[in-house]
Amino acid sequence: MAPLANKKLAHVFLFDAVTINQFYYGVWAQPGDRRIEFNRPEFWVETARLCERGLLDGIFFADLAAGPNTHRDSYDPAGRDGAFFPAHDPLLVAGIIASHTSDLGIVVTVPTTWTHPYRVVRSFSTLDHLSRGRAGWNIVFSNTPAAARAYGRERPLTSDEYYALADEFIDVAYKLWEGSWDDGAVVADKDARVYVEPGAVHGIDHSGEHFVVDAANYVDPGLQRLPVLAQASGTARGTAFAAKNAELILVGGPTREYCAENIRGLQQAALDAGRAPGSVKTTALVDVIVGASREEAQEKADFYDSFITLEGALAFAESQLNPEEHADDVLLSDLVEAGVITENDGVVRYFVGRTVGDVKESFRFLRLPHRAVGTAAEVADEIESWLDDDGLDAINLRQWHTFGTLTDFVESVVPELQRRGRFRTSYEPGETLRERLFDAGPWVGPEHPAQRYRNALAAVPN
Repeated sequence: MAPLANKKLAHVFLFDAVTINQFYYGVWAQPGDRRIEFNRPEFWVETARLCERGLLDGIFFADLAAGPNTHRDSYDPAGRDGAFFPAHDPLLVAGIIASHTSDLGIVVTVPTTWTHPYRVVRSFSTLDHLSRGRAGWNIVFSNTPAAARAYGRERPLTSDEYYALADEFIDVAYKLWEGSWDDGAVVADKDARVYVEPGAVHGIDHSGEHFVVDAANYVDPGLQRLPVLAQASGTARGTAFAAKNAELILVGGPTREYCAENIRGLQQAALDAGRAPGSVKTTALVDVIVGASREEAQEKADFYDSFITLEGALAFAESQLNPEEHADDVLLSDLVEAGVITENDGVVRYFVGRTVGDVKESFRFLRLPHRAVGTAAEVADEIESWLDDDGLDAINLRQWHTFGTLTDFVESVVPELQRRGRFRTSYEPGETLRERLFDAGPWVGPEHPAQRYRNALAAVPN
């Protein structure tokens, strides 16, 4: 469906994770909440089919590289409140979803810091085949203390270290996806008894500072060759990496104004990096709580809030702050100076210049700048403002109640957006995720850095 009067159509993802609680730690214990079923395949089939009923673009799976155990030097706080712990492998769940859906995109987070490009390329090429071109990779670095300990490092990498690693990682991945298989390499000719055309597959022979790979992708190209590339961006280095490589960029910040400025900066950075106009889309995490009236929606929000715990938030943030040990008026900066917490502590990131009392009062809520609590019409008003005023192209819906949040959105907000000409009324049969997001494709565009490897290795002997 084309936009009415040049209005931008909304893209909508469900932001989820294969864990008991993603962000709102403790809400799994609500009466009627189904989150406790997250470890069952039927749960994800039901989730995906509800998303397809609402014509959502896809599910965007968050993930962590290791379970959080920095807070109080224990897994207990995370385990008690289900603060992203335990968490199962989203790539395995992605395969289940692919087999039970026909249109839903599947974007999965996998870090560059704690894995190998050959493994990642094989996994996402497989997912692109199984989903018939609906795969996406959310590129993260996941450079946390818990991950460092889990993978045998004494400390997290510095930003220089993990960006250097990520730069080479993504370069190896591009070579494997774009350079190791010629177009049409798979002929599957039974009469000639030839499955892969001889001479059509090439080892990439990469030798770098972090990786040595003398092999071709083990999987022939899927419909998209590369999965849709997503990334979260916040720092200057992150913006530069995303502007060069990503197609769907997750933005964030303390206020809507901050996010809007970030969006403008990202779009300009993408142009400066040689990307084509329109080849980069932006999205943000959003909270949507819908009721028949604004009062009913607020009652829902207040009820959800009553289940959230400060300890769960501190556990997820891998904070070393024990709030009960300090007076409320103590500045976090003083605790950093005294060596009680580090300048990279999770609470410092959220509460620069604030006090321990501020953390105790509001950190557990982890409020988002893009938040809509009200009727379907009021929520749709907010979404239109996020698109038109802030410059967002897509939203990532977080769930306060499973499946209440998603059901309310599908049954109430989607029809309202459709009535306003802001959301599709059907899927295009057979389209890939990249085609849906960009009205082009299914491969990355000619200005994308991966393109320089397309068929470039064909003259290299096997």
